[in-house]
Amino acid sequence: TLSDAANLRNPEMNDLPAMKKDISSLKDEIRKLGDVNVNAIEDYKNVSEREELLKTQTILFKVQMTKEKHKLDLSLYPPLKQEQLWMSFVVILRELLRIKD
Repeated sequence: TLSDAANLRNPEMNDLPAMKKDISSLKDEIRKLGDVNVNAIEDYKNVSEREELLKTQTILFKVQMTKEKHKLDLSLYPPLKQEQLWMSFVVILRELLRIKD
């Protein structure tokens, strides 16, 4: 209503030419920001998925390299010790990849 609008009115905002100038200045600043990338959300999602894939591949690569590096060392341990090492390896891998039983 008119009375509600009157209550919201700012008495300091009574210089119409100055307000129009401010609005024009703000519009120019917005235009200078450039075009809006309407695909930004989808692009971010794709990049995030790619990053997660690469992180997982990096972890798996490091695990494989560590396994190969220690393959010869495992032959020095008795069979029971090998099984304990393997179970520890599986637990650590699941933690790294956030895999639940």
